[in-house]
Amino acid sequence: MVATLITFLTMVSAADSCPVSTKTVIKVERCPKTEKEWMERAKRKNCETYASLCDEPVKLKYHCVINAFVGLIEVCAYEQAIVNGHCTEYSKSGNLIQGSQNITCYNFTNNYCPLYYPSTEAYKYPECYEHIKKMIQEAAQNSEESSSPLVQTTASNILHEKKENKCGINIANVPVIVLSVVIARKILP
Repeated sequence: MVATLITFLTMVSAADSCPVSTKTVIKVERCPKTEKEWMERAKRKNCETYASLCDEPVKLKYHCVINAFVGLIEVCAYEQAIVNGHCTEYSKSGNLIQGSQNITCYNFTNNYCPLYYPSTEAYKYPECYEHIKKMIQEAAQNSEESSSPLVQTTASNILHEKKENKCGINIANVPVIVLSVVIARKILP
């Protein structure tokens, strides 16, 4: 049963990603906030160069999205449907574009995310970019203020993504864990 589930998840994951995507990831300070700027950056990134290395070349598109560990990144990855009002993120461990389970944007004050949008329209929701920057800054600031090795280690993991997760921890939840520990330390003496 477990082997069947793992095989199924591997097949689904492979269908949603291209192996070359991981080689195209670069950290950036800001993402485009207009369609024109998005198109200019897409032209410069030139994802078409890598498309022939994918099973579905037409799906490989430029993205500038959030990543919970490093902030903002540019990547050539398969376009995905983002549903349920989540920000668009790139998962390095899954090697795919997905809706962020930690950052919803349907309740943002400006440009809230609809229930469905294509991942290549992430530029329409710049509050997602600002939100991840703020989360990472707060985690770094809190780790400097705290003497707790757990908080320092966890914040360090956010800022410097580990290549593999051998502990079985869902690394998508690391920012939530960090913030929970920091809040608990401030509330409880």
